[in-house]
Amino acid sequence: MRRDTPGSSRPVLLLLAAGFVLALAALVRRAMVLNDGRLIYPLDDTYIGLAMAEEIARGTYGINTGEWSAPASTILWPPLLAPFTLLPGTDWVPLILNALASLAAVALVTSLVHDLCAALAAPARAALTLAAGTVAILLLNLLGLTLIGMEHGLQTCLAAAVGVGLTRTVLGLERRPWILTGALVVGPLVRYEALALTLPALAVLWALGQRRRAVGVCVATLVPLAAFSLFLLSIGVGPLPTSIVARRFNQLRDSGLLSPVEGVVTHLGAPAGFRMGLVAVAVGLVAM
Repeated sequence: MRRDTPGSSRPVLLLLAAGFVLALAALVRRAMVLNDGRLIYPLDDTYIGLAMAEEIARGTYGINTGEWSAPASTILWPPLLAPFTLLPGTDWVPLILNALASLAAVALVTSLVHDLCAALAAPARAALTLAAGTVAILLLNLLGLTLIGMEHGLQTCLAAAVGVGLTRTVLGLERRPWILTGALVVGPLVRYEALALTLPALAVLWALGQRRRAVGVCVATLVPLAAFSLFLLSIGVGPLPTSIVARRFNQLRDSGLLSPVEGVVTHLGAPAGFRMGLVAVAVGLVAM
């Protein structure tokens, strides 16, 4: 068995992990007391993911048996849950997976801070590493994300991997390049929003002269997304999950950008408005 070196961050990480698990256990216990001994997640989206996982395990895709649909904003999360739906205690799986992802995020942050503080004395180095891990747990709301039971804990872990990986790359400290590469590729599969990190990260890699790596990651990122869009088209859903389309439409509508479009569509939907639209088109053609 390998022993820790004097400069290892493992004792600090174990302390942080123990605190995280104890705090999570206390919150889960309190929540179960309030819910008559049952584990209940606060959002219905968690149960949508579990329902999709069950259908994937049956060989279909959606939330209702025999009805193909794509209500989730994530590609990877339901298939990741699918094998566990064949076992008892499936409702606990999202909580456990998010807890593991949160601990991995803490490990990434503490490892980076520990390496950056290499010039300090051991007590100061350990104290700063412990403080950084504690701040990461609180600032990233890892306990809250774990309790939600959706894919956000995993998304946060991958985002931390991108941030830490890029920092190590820029500073010349990168020892495990596959962590950054994997996070850049897998992130958008967990949630499309992760593209907001992947694309700028590719630009950084390109600027650092790692152009072959940047191109490879770009291809490895876009090909699965395109393949999933083709799959959605094949089942008659559309190129993107319905939840993403609806959310983006609502955001644009709330911003007021779609108000003119909505007004035109509403008027054209009425008989008189439709006839006026035909007249306007005819006048336009004549004017040309």
